[in-house]
Amino acid sequence: MRRELFAMTLGAVAMFVSTATLAAQRTWTVGGAGADFQKLAPAFAAAKDGDTVRVRAGVYDGAITSKALRLIGEAGAQLRAWRLLLGPPVQPLVVRGLAAGKRFELSGFSLEPKGVGPLEGPFVSFEDCKGSIVVEGTDLTATFAPNSGGFTLQAFTIRDCASVSLTRVACHPELSVERSTVTLSECSLSGASSFKIPFTSSLTGSGPALRLGNATAIVTDATATGGSGLQGILSSALAYPAVQATSSQVVLLGDSSSMFRAGSGPGRDPSGTPALLGTGSNLLIDTRIQLVPSGRAAGAQGFVRVDSRRRARLAVRRAPGGLRVETEAVASGNLAALFVSRSSGPSSTALGQLWLDPASLLLVDAGTTDARGKRVVSLPAPAGLSGALVFQSLSVGTFAELTNPVGVVF
Repeated sequence: MRRELFAMTLGAVAMFVSTATLAAQRTWTVGGAGADFQKLAPAFAAAKDGDTVRVRAGVYDGAITSKALRLIGEAGAQLRAWRLLLGPPVQPLVVRGLAAGKRFELSGFSLEPKGVGPLEGPFVSFEDCKGSIVVEGTDLTATFAPNSGGFTLQAFTIRDCASVSLTRVACHPELSVERSTVTLSECSLSGASSFKIPFTSSLTGSGPALRLGNATAIVTDATATGGSGLQGILSSALAYPAVQATSSQVVLLGDSSSMFRAGSGPGRDPSGTPALLGTGSNLLIDTRIQLVPSGRAAGAQGFVRVDSRRRARLAVRRAPGGLRVETEAVASGNLAALFVSRSSGPSSTALGQLWLDPASLLLVDAGTTDARGKRVVSLPAPAGLSGALVFQSLSVGTFAELTNPVGVVF
């Protein structure tokens, strides 16, 4: 009975999405025999709001768009990361000026593993977007070769964006977020570590895994490692924390499997480098999360306010034939209500930030948590569902609170 209810509920979402996105009349293909285009730029130019751009295996230069598109990278689809010798600069994938009420969805893609010129980032950039962006299953891990002649300190930048959801995204080096609101679920981040440039006495720079400036970040079930420093003959490069936040609101949710580790090597302070470093920022952190500083430094340092306590959280994982959704409350016997809707920007409520679209919000499941404080449901994915959905739970016990949101791209 429960399974039928879940299937019927998600089926209703699928029907709603299909009805609400009738403008999605076309899927464009990029790369390979019989494709509509061989490059991203002309595909973006031809596509209209609501269209899907499906990219086959191959290495592609990025392109710029402001349209509400679904960009799906199939297995083997890669973004160019290396500048060809004497060639033009690498063109990143840029979403710029996405209007309010529109959605851009990105799934798949990795970076080309090697090249013969400098490694140039950022490789993906979201800029000045009032609409919502949902990313799932994207690997922006750049592997440096010492003879490449250059290295970037940032792989992914988000600036002046109202709502960006990242799920199962890997990023190396740095993810930089400025004047934006972002959520990260099950992401793996690491900062650039310094090394000696071949045939010179110079050192490259280092950086944090996640840099925040005037931003709000909700980070759930993540791991992050700051870049390591290095002592050179004439200079030194400093080790960095996993998260460096300036004038920002930082929320870290998870259990003991979530770890934030400082880089090794010379620190700003003789005592070492903290795992989390704040300036004019507030930190809310689950007490179970592991903070690993270097040396004798504190786990978190410099924050104006630190609130350490166990918080309710939501995890949505892919499973054969659908999704496995786990709501974890602060205690057993708590009420957990799971909701789903199309992606939407955050709005403030008395229970916390609501990331769901009220016009398409549906209740998927409700019940009490087990002895572990968890409620787990399996949701079969309806056939024909395409688009991004956002899940969020309401946990009610001694007090009521909304969990973190999780975005999934179908």
